[in-house]
Amino acid sequence: MAHRDWGVAFVAPGTAYDSAVHGTRRDAPVEKVTLVEREPDGRARLALTIGRSGGTLYDPGAARWCFLSRELADGSVVLVAQGYVLPLPLGDGDDDATTLEVNCSPYDYAAGEAAILSALQDLPLYDGVLVAPEARGDKVEVLDGAFSAIHCHRATHAFSRVDLFGVGLPVVTIDTCFSPGPSKAQVGDPLSGVFLELTAEWVERRAGKLDLTDAIRDAFPATDGLIPTLSGEAFANTWWKAGDSFNGDSGYTVVEASLVEWTGDVGPTGVALSRSYGPVTAPGAVYNYVRDPDLTTPLGVELSLEATLWQPTLAFSWYLEQKRVEVASGYLPSGHQGRQAGNNAVLRLRCQDLQRSATGAPWEAGTVYATGDLVTVGWRAYEAASDHAAGDVFGADLAAGRWSEVASNGSPLGSPAATTYFRTARGVATINAALFKARALIADSIRCVEIVFRCPVLDAYLGLTTGSSVRLVTPTDLLPGGEVTAKVYAYELHSSQDDEYLEITLRAAIGSGTAVDVAGAEQWLTENAQAWDYIRWAREAGSPPISLPPTGSPRSVTTFSNLADVQLAYVQARDYDPDAGRTDPDATDPDVLLREARTTVEIALTQVAGVPDLRHVVPLLVDPYQGPRQFDTGL
Repeated sequence: MAHRDWGVAFVAPGTAYDSAVHGTRRDAPVEKVTLVEREPDGRARLALTIGRSGGTLYDPGAARWCFLSRELADGSVVLVAQGYVLPLPLGDGDDDATTLEVNCSPYDYAAGEAAILSALQDLPLYDGVLVAPEARGDKVEVLDGAFSAIHCHRATHAFSRVDLFGVGLPVVTIDTCFSPGPSKAQVGDPLSGVFLELTAEWVERRAGKLDLTDAIRDAFPATDGLIPTLSGEAFANTWWKAGDSFNGDSGYTVVEASLVEWTGDVGPTGVALSRSYGPVTAPGAVYNYVRDPDLTTPLGVELSLEATLWQPTLAFSWYLEQKRVEVASGYLPSGHQGRQAGNNAVLRLRCQDLQRSATGAPWEAGTVYATGDLVTVGWRAYEAASDHAAGDVFGADLAAGRWSEVASNGSPLGSPAATTYFRTARGVATINAALFKARALIADSIRCVEIVFRCPVLDAYLGLTTGSSVRLVTPTDLLPGGEVTAKVYAYELHSSQDDEYLEITLRAAIGSGTAVDVAGAEQWLTENAQAWDYIRWAREAGSPPISLPPTGSPRSVTTFSNLADVQLAYVQARDYDPDAGRTDPDATDPDVLLREARTTVEIALTQVAGVPDLRHVVPLLVDPYQGPRQFDTGL
């Protein structure tokens, strides 16, 4: 067939195609038709070379929409392409002809493309965690994990996502090629594999109350939970006060603290109490005139020391901010034919916004809330326990029972207190999305056999697009077995008075085609559910380092020094004793000695501030990606 079989109608935009009306129109003397569609472009471009009509070069004027039709062998007419004529016709250097360029897509191509991209912005192929916030709508980022392209049909303008291996696409058999037959070339080098490194960073946040009151009281069963000391008020003056920070910027603040002197003869639970500790010896006023005629060393006097019993309370609030760095790393091998080690890619990805809460908006004073509403306050999430109008201060509403804290804040981490990400279900989804990106790199690299051929413009071939696959059957040594089936990479239709042909480019993959059995796999993923498309993977066993004990609260060790019985022993070993040579009245004074052995208390707490970053590596064990065996290399 020649160019005279083409119907060309120029109409106003928005006109619906009618084959009976538009299919037979010849609105311009078309000398040449060139229709080009390439996979990366997503849409076709039509070039119409139009000669003079009535001595004037054709100008579509306001009718800037073009229908290109073709009469088939059975006499019917088919719409081959439609689109809008570009505003400025491009001269081709011929004064007797002009070339009109037509974009074979709707005016709002971007909107159709955006609809496909929007549907793709979801797990498992796409994870916004792996994309910078400002790039989350970017076409390249959205398609990065899907081995697919966006396709706009040149005749219907229907948008679709097409698998680049051709899975699910219509297949047209072509068994007629123009001489000298197809050509074959390799496009790029297939990857041996992809090293994957995923990094997640966040700040683990926890807060709580550590009440030591019962532990301290339980340390003194003999005195019924009361602290016995011979230091009296001096010990009380060293006790903490509510509001004190503990040991500087340690993450602890005293919220409850008191020492109340117990004056009864029995303790809080009825235990009999004794406050007398002794005896100790002090210098008296009587001398032994026989042994000490010079009256230099008075006789000693025995006496008892009076203990004070204190009932303690002590509690701390604590706040932990612990930076965590978790790295999931592994290697995805390619299983393609003739694989050789060495040609590897490296894919490093960093997780974004892991702690961004998706649970409610920040709490605002004066807002009317209904039961069940969710808000965030700082790094915590809360659910409204009742219908109410918010007050001026959230803390007051919380204390009034209007809110209850919820464990999950809706972030990818799930909780401010998360200690791991890649060992959670949400983290597994991120690993899957990253492996899809690595798979796409391998898939693109193994689709590396380019086959180009020319064939006649037969009716059966008019519907071919880059959203189709071709089964090329031709006796040639270039094609193992004389045939190959692969997706169309480029489609060119050339029609003029002198010649007419199709030039079709296929891209075939050299995967192994080996079926993968996922039975018993810890994890697996696939985009198109073909037997060769599955990837099995697992995580090596391990646990993240802990920031707090398994109880989830800090540990504490409380140590008392120089309690009443120790103080007594200290004084007795140093009190007045002329026989032992201890006769200095000041040095042996019990009050002086007790000041040397004052009761003290030390508390050791789990460190919750100033702790170095906690790092954790999650090794990934990944089986090879096999891919389809569309072209047999013989290896």
